[in-house]
This record gives sequence, structure tokens and C-alpha cells, in this order.
Amino acid sequence: MSLFLRSLRARLLQSGARRYLLYALGEIVLIVLGILLALQINNANVARGERQRETKYLRSIRLDLQKDLDSLRYQVEYRERRMAATRRLLAAMGGESLSVQELAESVVLTLYEERFTPSNVTVKDLIGSGNMNLITAAAIKEALFDLELLYQTNHSYIDHETFEYREFVARSIYVHADLERLKPVFLGEKTAADVGLAVDDFTELLRDATYKNGCVVAIWTSEEFVGLYRTLQQTSQRVIDLIDAELAKR
Repeated sequence: MSLFLRSLRARLLQSGARRYLLYALGEIVLIVLGILLALQINNANVARGERQRETKYLRSIRLDLQKDLDSLRYQVEYRERRMAATRRLLAAMGGESLSVQELAESVVLTLYEERFTPSNVTVKDLIGSGNMNLITAAAIKEALFDLELLYQTNHSYIDHETFEYREFVARSIYVHADLERLKPVFLGEKTAADVGLAVDDFTELLRDATYKNGCVVAIWTSEEFVGLYRTLQQTSQRVIDLIDAELAKR
């Protein structure tokens, strides 16, 4: 009898231990599943937040590039007008007859400076803050880096042109031209005749070899700028199209 009781007790203890073990394992599984679910929800929330930040950045970049396209369009038009005016002056230096109004307007255009400054504040913020990885589309990211390289080229061109402009164009105009009378002509307030300018007032300037060489170099430089600006226009539009396609998926 005693042996039977001990055996029964042992079986009951084993049964209880198994039930406890199964209960404990169940609790552990539930805890693990809870942790995994919480991590999944947290990761989803983080991903959603990053997606929203990316969307905000993309829209901001698109706005910047749209502003740049307007600026680049103007820059190309200005450069082409400046080249045309400079070519007229070179023709006058070669003996071709120009009216005093054409001379005045052309001289001022060689003096006047325009510079393209990109609206790339958003991209600079992305790069500077280390958040460039928020942009998930590889094609957009690559095109943005292409633009940054083009902006560096633009900056280099500006430095180069500024030196030549000051040394070979502006200095000669300051010596040989009457800027006080040229200003209202440039602004369209008065004609060259209204301010008393005559063709002879430009004779010394057109004879200045430094000014002539400055005009020649200015044409070369503007041709380079026009080519660069057209490339910037194409690349900027490509980024805008890529962003539009990406945003359309959301």
C-alpha cells in the first residue's frame, strides 16, 4: 500500500511539473510574441515617420528646383543678349557703323553682371545633417549629387569670369565711358540722345585693346555658361520628373 501511494504521488508531481512547464513555456511564448509585435509596430511607426520626412524633403527639393528653372531660363536669355551686344561692339571695333543708342546699350550690357545662385538649401540640409539616406530612390539621390557637381562648376566659372570682367572689361569702361549718363539709358528712362551722348563718346573705349580682348573673352565665357545652364535645366527637370513619379506612388 505504501509503495502504491508513493508511486501515485510521484505521478501527480510529474504531471503537475509538466503542466507548470507547459504554462511557463506558454507565458514565455506570449512575452516573446508581444515583444516582436511591439518591435514591429515601432518599426512601422519609425518607417512611416521617415517616409513622411522624405516626402516633405522631396516636395521642398522640387520647389527649389522649380525656382532654379525660372532663374536659369532668365540667365540663358541674359547671356544670349549679352553675347549679341558684345558681338555688335566687336563689329563696331572692326569698322561697322552703330547708332549711339546701340553703342550705349551694348556697352552697359558688357558692364552689367548676372549670377546664377542655386536654391539648394534643402539638399545642403540633407547632406549636412546626414539625412541623405532618407531619400530612398537611388535615381533621385544620384541626380541630386549630379546637380551638386554642376553647382560647383558654376561657382568655379563665376570666380574665373569675375577676375576677367574686372581686369579687362569694367576697368576700361570706368576709364573711357560716362556711367552717369549711361545709367538712365540702361534703365530705359532716357535715350542716349536725351542724355547728350554721341558716337564720338565711345571712340576711345572702342580703341582700347584691353576692352576688345575683354569682350572676346566675355563671349567665350558666356558660351560656356549657356552650355552649363542648359545642362542644369535638363538635370533639374529630370529630378523634378523623378520626384513627381515617386510622390505619385504615395
